[in-house]
Amino acid sequence: MSCNPDLTLPLLKLTANRKDHRLFLVGEVNPQLPYMTGSSELEESEFDLLLEGEVFDTPLFAAPAIPVSFTEYSIAFHIASMVADGGTLQVGIGALGDAVCHALRLRHKENAHYRSIIEKLVDRESLHYRKDLPLLLESFKQGLYGASEMVPHGFLHLRRAGVLSREVYQDAGLQQLLDGDEITHTVNEETLLGLKNAGRISCPLTPEDTEFLQRFGIVDPSYSWRGHKLLTPDGEEEECDLHSEHGRRRLIGSCLNKKLRGGIWLHGGFYLGPELMYRELRDLSPDERAGIDMTAIDFTNDLQSQGELKRAQRKQARFINSAMMVTLGGAVVSDALVDNQVVSGVGGQYNFVAQAFALPGARSVIALPSTRVRGGICESNIVWEYPHATIPRHLRDVVVTEYGAVDLRGKTDRDVMVSMLSICDSRFQAVLLEQAKFAGKIEKSFVIPQSFNNNTPEHITEIFSVESTLAILPYYPLGTDFTDEEALLAVSLQQLRAADRSWWRMLMAVIQGRKVWHDKSTGTEWLQRCLARMGYDHTETYEHRLEAYIVAAALRNHIDRRRPLRWE
Repeated sequence: MSCNPDLTLPLLKLTANRKDHRLFLVGEVNPQLPYMTGSSELEESEFDLLLEGEVFDTPLFAAPAIPVSFTEYSIAFHIASMVADGGTLQVGIGALGDAVCHALRLRHKENAHYRSIIEKLVDRESLHYRKDLPLLLESFKQGLYGASEMVPHGFLHLRRAGVLSREVYQDAGLQQLLDGDEITHTVNEETLLGLKNAGRISCPLTPEDTEFLQRFGIVDPSYSWRGHKLLTPDGEEEECDLHSEHGRRRLIGSCLNKKLRGGIWLHGGFYLGPELMYRELRDLSPDERAGIDMTAIDFTNDLQSQGELKRAQRKQARFINSAMMVTLGGAVVSDALVDNQVVSGVGGQYNFVAQAFALPGARSVIALPSTRVRGGICESNIVWEYPHATIPRHLRDVVVTEYGAVDLRGKTDRDVMVSMLSICDSRFQAVLLEQAKFAGKIEKSFVIPQSFNNNTPEHITEIFSVESTLAILPYYPLGTDFTDEEALLAVSLQQLRAADRSWWRMLMAVIQGRKVWHDKSTGTEWLQRCLARMGYDHTETYEHRLEAYIVAAALRNHIDRRRPLRWE
């Protein structure tokens, strides 16, 4: 089922025993859909009807990459500094997810640049508000394992960069021994002894033990059972003795010093991304493909079934999700507005927050820009109160904006609010503090520390405007299906959408844009190509000419040619 096992597998399980409401299963075969092995594979006989033929050989829906701003990069670097080596990663789709994956890649592959940026972004005084989250700067030695409802394009990049390299196994006993460093991923006698001492296998071996050991590449596959006897490849009876070195070596046979089989570096429920991602999935080698298990949504999002296994696999998990707003008290708003207009489904956000409180060492990371701009008006995304919440305040954990990361778990309301003020845009701190004081949540004598006063967009821009830094922060760190001209236009139009649309601002843009439109000098070829892509290289009507001028001004003002489009 490739990208569609998320709900289908649980539904098949639920309906298996309901004879009165038999499920009719229809499959559509599209050769352009990447074939994924593992849990997403079903026997052809399980389908009641298969739709095949040229009419179903159609392009897949491709979600376009969104350009990454300095705000998202700043948030991403703060998050990357909290991801523990040897841990577990969940992240979503979008510009923020792309930025997080790129920041983790830089931490591993361009560590000196990563450290330099973190040093500028993180005020040492602000580390107090991170509480139990030390600043992690080292590259990855053990690597990360991915466990995510949605598989974003960035995970494939992290795999190629050597970051998503920690493999897990679908057996709790085996995984626990690996987690405790009692055995390694290389098969040897210690593997058998460790499993025996842990009570995972018996001595002598049973048929069930042998099947388990052969499945993970620990016992030579040529051994077989006949009745109550384990036979060697030559048909001789084997004693199944684990006590002697000779017996253990005979059982391991050709598996000695080879890697354990069945390692999974990514569990996912479904994937969505650009055509570039689908092409990369189609081109995976068989070994790489075997390390991805597209599986049921209740496996990735829930701990109720196979809880022991998941707890062993999901060490030091970081569940990273975005939000629209967070209250000063730590409640998260992710799905709907004040008038109950739904913006997005909750998805797995609540499930991953709940997991963060259930798994040892796990943390829920809620990320959001500190402000939003609509029609040129800047508003704070950190608010005093909101009529509803997606994640209630009693599940507050880690919150990250472009100005820092704060650990809210276990703090009093007073300390939560002070922490939130430390990552709030400076323009809105005084109003929020006054509301907290009026409600009796923060003492009247409290004064906003000097270290909070630099929370401005200008400060973030200053940090990232160093030429060597700009060179490693592309607009599209994971690439894009867009042409160069389309990619540049997307950056400019995104900024234009949020711009002040007052008549005098528009007039100034038109005046500037007219000069830009007429400028055909050397060095402006890229801009002229962008205008031509929009059909603005000639003007047919007065309205069309005004649009051309406004877009030309946006291209001039919002494209920094020192930043690369893609990460090469």
